[in-house]
Amino acid sequence: MTHLVKAKLIQAKEGRDGGYYLMKSPEDITLFEVYEAMRAEPFPRGFLDVQSKECFAPSTQDALFGLRDEMEGWLIAGLKEKTLADLLP
Repeated sequence: MTHLVKAKLIQAKEGRDGGYYLMKSPEDITLFEVYEAMRAEPFPRGFLDVQSKECFAPSTQDALFGLRDEMEGWLIAGLKEKTLADLLP
């Protein structure tokens, strides 16, 4: 939640009536904004690990890095088109 507060997507309120509140309407928060606030790196550690020299030749490593980056591009493009409101019933 701290990442979302720092990104100014939610507000944290302490006390008896405390909790977390959206700082904008769900229609104005894209899933990409949430993704950007929450991620430390594009993919979790170990995902498509192509660093191992025993497993992949350098040319194969380069191709897999390119594929990984392309896949993240697809993900980001899709997240930019959706908002929190799209997830609400």
